[in-house]
Amino acid sequence: MFPPYGCQRDPAQSRFRVDPSYTVSGKTVCFTAHVVPCERKNADCCDKSVDFHKLELAVRPSCNKAISKVTINGRPSLMPTFELYGAANDKALYKMPGLNLTVANAEGAQICITLGGNCPTLSDLCTTGDGFCQYAPQAAEPQAAEPQAPEPVPSLASSSQPQAPQP
Repeated sequence: MFPPYGCQRDPAQSRFRVDPSYTVSGKTVCFTAHVVPCERKNADCCDKSVDFHKLELAVRPSCNKAISKVTINGRPSLMPTFELYGAANDKALYKMPGLNLTVANAEGAQICITLGGNCPTLSDLCTTGDGFCQYAPQAAEPQAAEPQAPEPVPSLASSSQPQAPQP
């Protein structure tokens, strides 16, 4: 299961999404963030103070050190962390913290990563091998339930590829 810990996965309680299509320029891949209406108005995750602090991607375990740079709207962000998980450490994720996006500034924000090493493309990086990535937006506020991508976790697809349904 991704992400590999207990969290709120109800899409009606998430204020943020990442566009399912992305752009590629050389080794740089850019995702577009969106602010979406919250359907559960009284839920903690729907509070306007909940931010989009971190983006997590499900990746192949062999892709450690594949992301060499992260930018938000062209400005450098914190370096991502790479974590193995699963009973046999056979799954992995990248956590990209420090996005500092809010309801006021997240719409249309560009989250870009520079790839290299063993995994120079999203097809190499992401677990499905077809350029689709499972992702989860995370909030910084630990006391609030963290906003999550819908269940099943959506995938990001290249804008040059047709968007195929994920199993």
